[in-house]
Parts: sequence; structure tokens; C-alpha cells
Amino acid sequence: FSPAGDYLLFSVPDALSGHGRVYIAGIVLPSLKPDEPDHMIRDFEDVHNVGWLPDSRQVVFCGTRRSGDPAQEHDFWVTDLFTRQTVKTGAFEAMKPLRVSPHAATLAAGYMEWHAGGVLFAGDSLEGLGMWHQPLTGSYTADGPPRLVSSGIHPSANAATGRMAYSKV
Repeated sequence: FSPAGDYLLFSVPDALSGHGRVYIAGIVLPSLKPDEPDHMIRDFEDVHNVGWLPDSRQVVFCGTRRSGDPAQEHDFWVTDLFTRQTVKTGAFEAMKPLRVSPHAATLAAGYMEWHAGGVLFAGDSLEGLGMWHQPLTGSYTADGPPRLVSSGIHPSANAATGRMAYSKV
């Protein structure tokens, strides 16, 4: 659910390719019928690990764009669900020196959430599974390398309450 409680955003794998697709359903918005979710973020081959920004307008996600331009491929992205404007964060480039991957092989599902001006995500590194924070600028581009928040855990957060829970893997 969006932080304001107006929308339900969910990701499901495509039946043929297995790639993630993101849908939104309006709970209060009259322009969207509750029974007919709208396929969002259409110009991406794969979208997964979707998290809301506090404004209930934008989401952050991990995805692969269908552009043919390698510079526009797999990364963390922020998109406005109403204008459809999308920004590549450059987080994957910032993660390279630390050898951090948000695609933890030991997790059945990934995790991503907006927190404290950046992206909180579960990721693998040479030290093992941990929770990382990738700071972003006001224009949603990577602001330095990610930092390890806690190791050996898988996080769960609720953007509406600001509460987080941790469990050992």
C-alpha cells in the first residue's frame, strides 16, 4: 500500500519470460477502477523490488530498461507514477567498488524501501548478506557508495509508520 493508503502497488512475474511486471490499483482514485490494475513502468523489460517514496507519487525499483543503450540498462530507478518520468540512480555503479549486489542468491525475494534520503535494500557482498543504504541526491542519483547498515539480516519496513523489523537469515 502507498504511504497515503490510496494505492496498492504489486509486482508479478510474466507468465512467459518470468520477468517482473508492476501493477497499480487505485483504492480511492476514481480514474482507476479497483478491479482493473494498471500495468505501470511499461518501458522496462524487468521490474522487481518495488518500494514507495513517502509522497505516494513515486516508487523506487530495480529494473532493466528496454532501450538498447547499455548505459540505460539494469539499475535502481525512481519513477513518478503519474507523469511516468523515470530517473536512473546510478546506484549499481556506486556499488561496484564494494562488490555489493542487490540480487542476493540466498533470498527468495528481494527487498527495497525508501529510507533517510536513499534506498534501503538487502544485498550480498564479500562479507555475506546484509542490509545496505544507498544515499541519493535530491534529483535521485547516487550520492557516493552504499553503506552497510547491518550484516546477516533480512529487513522488513513499513514506510507509513517508519518502523523496521530485522530477522536473521
